[in-house]
Amino acid sequence: MLAHINHDTGETQTLENHVKEVAKFASVYSVSARLSKTAELIGLVHDMGKATDEFQKYMRENDQSKHGKINHSACGGRYISEQFSIHGKSPGELTSEIISAVVVSHHHQGLIDLISADGEDILEQKLNPNKETFYAQAQENFFNNCEKIETIKSIFDEASLEIMALHEDIISIVKKIEENSHFDKTDKTDKMDEFSQNLAIDFMLGAATRLLMSCLLDADRYDTACFMNGETAELPMSNRDLWQDLSQKLDSKLDSITPKNDIDKARANISQTCRDATKHARGIFQLSVPTGAGKTFSSLRFALNNAIKYNKDRIFYIAPFKAILEQNADEIKKILRCENLILEHHSDFLIDVENDKNRKYNDYKQHTERWNSPIILTTMVQFLNTLFLGKNRSVRRFHNLGNSVIILDEVQALPLEMTHIFTLMLNFLVQKFGVTILMCTATQPDFYNIKYPLLMNEDSQLTPNISDIFDTFKRVDIIDKTQTPFDVQMLTDFVVSLMNKHRHILVILNTKNAAKEVANSVKNVVKNANLQSEIMYITTNLCPQHRHKIIEEIKNYPKEKSLICVATNLVEAGVDFSFDCVVRSLTGLDSVVQAAGRCNRGGQKPERGEVYIVNYKDEDVSKLKAVVSSQGSSREILYKFSAKPENFSNDLISPRAMDMYYSIHFNKSKNLFDFPLEKKDYTCLHEKTDLLELLSRNGPAQREFKKKKKFDFKYPIRQSFSTAGEIFKVIDDDSEGILVAYDKGLEFINELRDGRLTSQQIYAITRKAQRYSVSVRRTDLEKLNKVNAVKNVFGVLVLDERYYDETFGLITDEQLLKSLLY
Repeated sequence: MLAHINHDTGETQTLENHVKEVAKFASVYSVSARLSKTAELIGLVHDMGKATDEFQKYMRENDQSKHGKINHSACGGRYISEQFSIHGKSPGELTSEIISAVVVSHHHQGLIDLISADGEDILEQKLNPNKETFYAQAQENFFNNCEKIETIKSIFDEASLEIMALHEDIISIVKKIEENSHFDKTDKTDKMDEFSQNLAIDFMLGAATRLLMSCLLDADRYDTACFMNGETAELPMSNRDLWQDLSQKLDSKLDSITPKNDIDKARANISQTCRDATKHARGIFQLSVPTGAGKTFSSLRFALNNAIKYNKDRIFYIAPFKAILEQNADEIKKILRCENLILEHHSDFLIDVENDKNRKYNDYKQHTERWNSPIILTTMVQFLNTLFLGKNRSVRRFHNLGNSVIILDEVQALPLEMTHIFTLMLNFLVQKFGVTILMCTATQPDFYNIKYPLLMNEDSQLTPNISDIFDTFKRVDIIDKTQTPFDVQMLTDFVVSLMNKHRHILVILNTKNAAKEVANSVKNVVKNANLQSEIMYITTNLCPQHRHKIIEEIKNYPKEKSLICVATNLVEAGVDFSFDCVVRSLTGLDSVVQAAGRCNRGGQKPERGEVYIVNYKDEDVSKLKAVVSSQGSSREILYKFSAKPENFSNDLISPRAMDMYYSIHFNKSKNLFDFPLEKKDYTCLHEKTDLLELLSRNGPAQREFKKKKKFDFKYPIRQSFSTAGEIFKVIDDDSEGILVAYDKGLEFINELRDGRLTSQQIYAITRKAQRYSVSVRRTDLEKLNKVNAVKNVFGVLVLDERYYDETFGLITDEQLLKSLLY
């Protein structure tokens, strides 16, 4: 009985060898979660369906017309379900269902719906499909050629003990969450009742199912790839010696810096504190320091020393935006000097596929699918996809989060809708999977006074003297100008008036349209008044390379010359430039803090910089619900501050002010925390629900099932994993990338138009051209299509060069589009 044939070399791999290798690797991958026997059993039975004459014939003949038509996915899961499932609440039933669900899901495109939103028992359908599976023959051949039935039964008994312990552990975790909840328990809508506890238990059982699926996926694909490539599969090794080496490099660099002032001394103290914070093996910690306090290397210092002491497998650095990630990745690589051991995973990371002589692309692709490098630098988008998307490419990476240190930078950027699924998943990773988490930000979100709070470690705050630290780093004054609403002319006049006092001025608006309108207005006033000032503009209407060029110009712009930059909030994080003065359109106080981080950034001015909050009435934020909500919360703080500034240490962005802001904002927004889903927005839903429900008890689906079958759904695991994964969105993906004729972008467009390209050459061009592309919302794409401004060239959307402006980038204004057309 064979599992694989390499038809190029004639080499074969027996089914026995394959399933035992997969079982071995899956078992090792799940050690941190104490589920090694369960994972071993899943690995052993996952390909039982290949032990049929029909499948063996198909494989030997290499008949591609039959690819996907011979069902081999059902047999292993069906065997476990039929032999070991006892309907009720027994550990045996829970074990058999989890194993069956994982085995069946593994052969599809990701975790399946165990019960669909419309009440169909999908697991039952997958275990007993209409097509012939030759189930009896598969069993007989498998037990004759691969593994003894007695061994399977023995391992199942051990797996049941693991699942029973898992269930007890999860109940204990949820009990801790209930005990640590600090919300107002007099509010019945907030009370963590039995229903809420059961929801959390089911969610974590779903997380364990995802973990086991990840172990199987990676073990199977890794063993198969090694066989097909003629390589030897290797078990993971300890990185303790590596952590020691990298820690010494980082220490050497940081200790060589001589403090020149109080800020330098404060940075050094923070760094030292992080290095020494290794009291506990796992937990959730906070590093609450202001912008410019050196948190990137301080957090890395914490991670390396935690990894040394507790023999961690990996270190993850998660940033909310690519701009932050790219900047910090360059700094980390420069100091650690081990680029081959660091995986930088985001959509703009480029490898020259066409000239890839050393298989770098294939290696990179495999590493991004597995996340098995010692250090992974990636975005919050990729991280959240790994936690919640249902697709195989995301699920496969999940198990490598185990026994790791995860640095979450600027964690306040997490969308409010994801609050509860995020906190529950982090609690699972820490309490059950040996993970240590460090959350870094100047503005820690209130993840503690909610229904499902984070289980913080004892002494979780690495810098307990937060107020003193913020006082040391205070470089700006926040000035509230929101009492008088500004129209475009009033805002323009105000900005221009600031030129009498400040050389470099940054204006940040909430929308691209507002930024463009104000930039144009300021430019015209400056020109008409014969004032000498450069006007620059930065929004996502500029391609990444264009933005990078402008940012570099700003960094190097002469201090003695006047400069006004108008931008959106994309400059608030990960952009290392500094202005004398910042004008910020009203938004959440957390964003005001980020904006203030672009003012007098290095404390280079002897006096404090000025950050003005303005109420710009001419910008339309009605469709930006998060902005509208955060504006309301900020207004409350501004009102309270104006009445009693001493309650906020006389500083609008002090730790006291931020704590009150988050308390107000989270209390107002708690109805969003479960990721609500309206029936009208999703055709698959039969009633209003939420993502947390789909990933836990799945009540609406159970009700639909009972309507159809007239009895209750019998299984204890009932998540709609696939549906939840399809619905889950980290960012609004209602957009398309368009290649623009900026700089080298024009060269790439001309190469595509050549028409004599191989698919590999096209792929190579599109990879290199990412920095010359602009993401366009579908509504704007429709406008561009009306004037034929976009062409499809080999599957790549290409913009007519007339519709990209050297100052403002992509043109979407309808009147201007029409004028260019004629």
